[in-house]
Amino acid sequence: MKPHKIFQKVYEILVEHAEAPTADHWVEGFIEAFTNQTYTEWRFGGRLGTRGKFYRKGCRYYVLCAHEDRNPTRDHTIVKVNELLSKLPYYEPQV
Repeated sequence: MKPHKIFQKVYEILVEHAEAPTADHWVEGFIEAFTNQTYTEWRFGGRLGTRGKFYRKGCRYYVLCAHEDRNPTRDHTIVKVNELLSKLPYYEPQV
C-alpha cells in the first residue's frame, strides 16, 4: 500500500470512528504531514476532546486523549480506533 493510501485510510478511520474534521484542508494537511514530512502527532479533537491526537511513534499508529479528559465513551473510541489502525502497514518517510 502506498503511503498516500495508508494515511488516507488512517484519516477515514479517524473520521468514521472518532469524528475527526472532514474539511478538505484537514484531510490534505494530515496526509501531507505524514507522507512527506516526519510528523509524529496530529491533534484532531473529535470524540476524544480538544486534546485528542493521532500518533506515529514506536513503529505503530495510535490515538489518545489527555488523561484528565478520559471517560468510558472516549476509552471505547480509543480501543476501537487503535484496533483498526493496528491493521495498517507502518510508514515513516526517510528525510
